[in-house]
Parts: sequence; structure tokens; C-alpha cells
Amino acid sequence: MINFIEAFNQGQEAVVIAEENNLEIRLVFDELNNQLSNATKGQIKIRIGLSIKLSKPKIDNASLDVAKFNNIFSNKVTTNESFFKEENDESIIAYNPSVENSKKIEIAKWSKDNKGYPCKITRDYRQHYCEDKIALENTLADMLKDPSVGKIFQELMQPLENKAA
Repeated sequence: MINFIEAFNQGQEAVVIAEENNLEIRLVFDELNNQLSNATKGQIKIRIGLSIKLSKPKIDNASLDVAKFNNIFSNKVTTNESFFKEENDESIIAYNPSVENSKKIEIAKWSKDNKGYPCKITRDYRQHYCEDKIALENTLADMLKDPSVGKIFQELMQPLENKAA
């Protein structure tokens, strides 16, 4: 007979491990933001957040309603119609906390296991799997070296540079 109590105990241990891993990940991002803040005089901050996008229409060919289909392309879709699939992807987002209503620019896709690790950072069709803190720190450092990320940071810091001129 299966030992459910053993499985229960393993689940309780997994909760503790997940909490420790998630705390460690938050601390890595806290340190990243601390160093970025020092280097940019508080003009750059990075966070993990949801990026919501509308993608391809959800149309079932078997039950296609021509009137509804025509409404999609004539911008007459009512709010309760869900023809478009909503994607809720987590992303690593950069913004300038010193500017009110700063742009929030996605610099990478982010996902993680419910145990914290592994986590995955995807940029420019390259996926980096981070099994631990060191791998996460190295991947984030490599991301900061990327010229496209550097350009995003310049764009975010631009409003303050223009005001100073």
C-alpha cells in the first residue's frame, strides 16, 4: 500500500525548499537593483512582472460565426467576446523609478519552477536555465552586457539627461 503520510511529509519539506529558493531569487534581484541604482543614480530598476499581450484570434473553424468574425476585423468586438487569446507571460522589466509613469520595457522573458529553481530567462531566442543562485547571477550579468539591453537603459535614462541640458 502507498504511504500517503510519507508523500505528505515530502510535500511539506518541498514547501520549505521552495520558500528558501524564492527568497534567494528575490535577494539576487534586490542586489542587482541595488548595484544598478548606485551606478545610475537611481534611474534604472528591474523587476519581474506580467506582460499581457493579445495574440492570434481564437476561432474554432467548426463553429465559426461569420457575423462575429466580421466584427473582429471591423473593431466591433464587444468586451465580453474573447476572440483573442490573452497571454500572461512573466517578464524581466526595466523602468526608471525617478520618472513618473516611466516606460516599462521588457528585456527578457522569465519563468520559474514552483520550487523556485530552475528558472528560465529567454532573450533573442536564447534560453538560459538557471539551476541555482550562481547560474542566475551569471545569466543576469550576461544580460546586462547585451548591447540591446544597454540601449534600453540609455532610453530609460534619457528623460533626465534632456532636462539637465
